[in-house]
Amino acid sequence: MPLDYCHPTAPHKKLKLPEWYVSSLMMDRALDAICRRVKTLDRKQIDAAAEREITFPLGGTNKGQMKGDDYLNHFMLPNFYFHCTAAYAILRHCGVDVGKRDFLGAIPLKMV
Repeated sequence: MPLDYCHPTAPHKKLKLPEWYVSSLMMDRALDAICRRVKTLDRKQIDAAAEREITFPLGGTNKGQMKGDDYLNHFMLPNFYFHCTAAYAILRHCGVDVGKRDFLGAIPLKMV
């Protein structure tokens, strides 16, 4: 998935990262850099993106258009979770010991 899929009309400069990382240390450093960058973004511009019309590539010369909120909920998030699930399946197939709790992370659950 191209890195500009999450924000095709974002007002900030798009991040340029390599397509593949060769070590977990490089991945950690890249994620740290992304987290630092995200913290500098203007919340008002991000919030306004829900109503902004977004045009995005659909392969080849085809393009789609929808409001930012619809793009997030009906296009970007399903694609994101599809790729997470595919990566999870590949890791499991290759014998990596990952499970549902690794995917879900810490859930703020209170036992009653």
